[in-house]
Amino acid sequence: MEFGDGMNKNAAGVWGLQQGIGSDDDVRRLYFFKKLQAVTDKIHATDKINQIILDLSPDICDLFGCERLTIYTVGEGRTTIETMIKTGLNSFKDFSLPISGRSVAGYVALSKKSVNIADAYDDREMAAFNPSFQFLKKVDKRTGFRTREMLVAPILHDQTRELLGVLQIINNRAGGPFSNILEEGAVELCNTLALAFSLHRQQAPLVRSRYRPLVSGRVISGPALELAEQSARRKNVGLEQVLINEFQVSPAAIGAALASHFGVPYEPYRAGRAKPLDLLTNLKREFAELKRWLPLQDEAGEITVLATDPERTKGSRAFAKLFPGAPLRFLVTTESEFAQTVEQFFGDDTELDQPFGNTIPGDPAASPGDDLLLRVKQTIIGAFGQSAADIHIEIVPGREETATKFHPDGTPESVSGQVTVNFHFNFPLRGAAGPAPRDSGKEGSADIVNSGPKAAA
Repeated sequence: MEFGDGMNKNAAGVWGLQQGIGSDDDVRRLYFFKKLQAVTDKIHATDKINQIILDLSPDICDLFGCERLTIYTVGEGRTTIETMIKTGLNSFKDFSLPISGRSVAGYVALSKKSVNIADAYDDREMAAFNPSFQFLKKVDKRTGFRTREMLVAPILHDQTRELLGVLQIINNRAGGPFSNILEEGAVELCNTLALAFSLHRQQAPLVRSRYRPLVSGRVISGPALELAEQSARRKNVGLEQVLINEFQVSPAAIGAALASHFGVPYEPYRAGRAKPLDLLTNLKREFAELKRWLPLQDEAGEITVLATDPERTKGSRAFAKLFPGAPLRFLVTTESEFAQTVEQFFGDDTELDQPFGNTIPGDPAASPGDDLLLRVKQTIIGAFGQSAADIHIEIVPGREETATKFHPDGTPESVSGQVTVNFHFNFPLRGAAGPAPRDSGKEGSADIVNSGPKAAA
């Protein structure tokens, strides 16, 4: 049954059960649309449309008394619809459907008409909508889910009737086709979603990022990428981690997106890769982890560099000092695969038997002052990583070697001299409950020549 023409678009409220609440249709209608109003008010009250719809999707399923809910948005090329929200198994596994008469949602998108199907397995009923319908029964067979009733409605711009998406509600928990009240409710919800989508599109223009090719490549939908970004910000973790763990995007797909964005080949982690010992001579693990690049090989004088952000890495002054005059070839990789390669090259080397100080890698391109700060920072990080029980760091200025220059008006122009960093770390005995004896500590110092203009106090 098709519906949607001449529906009541001013109703307000939602009802989750179609049966058993009372014999009076007016009572049921009032209860339903009162609940629906609560949902639409929450959608109108936020500018984070993707997140609020994700949060409300279980409530929408309960209110419509359905087992599954899918909300599609129109793809970038406007020839497909792509999943924005899909409850149930593999809810973050996105897919797209062509806007055509070959699927129910595609037919609704094409015709801009709503449908209410009593039995998706009834070939005669399905053919009444479109003889070319091909309901994918094999999907049900693979997942074990049995699709029965379907209530599907287009999301249209209020004024232009431009297609913005499709709402699909599957399986009435009470059994039987979805009621007329729920048909009206679906239209009302689509009106709310249309307004929210329109405002969101105006307020949030598309921003190009390194992960945007995942959308153009149909690996993930635009709204799903925005949800991943919001989740990463909320949890204070990397976007790549969220895409892999929560949205089931493979590292290979992310690597292909990075290659498209940066315009360089993608290099995955390779378990059998040989260590380029000659290229790693002047590099330390801490430096590689900080700068996010590694040399992979020297082939006929050309250095191949692996990086997570080739654009930023290309501007590093360290290459001129480490590989003077050598041409460079850049490859991009994911954060997780870069971490694997770092572990592969450097292993689990804690360097407990080596003095600290001068073993902390400096930045070949950094100024002496910045290099000092880097060494102190990495010294502290290394001590914590080795479970130091007591950390003492003292910066001692070399007053006898300090030289100060002044401007003609008598104000300081620059200060130069030598700064010594003294430190002492205590490490607990492995397996011991308390701190280690004093003589188990590590001591050392690093002399850094620091010169150049300083801000006047």
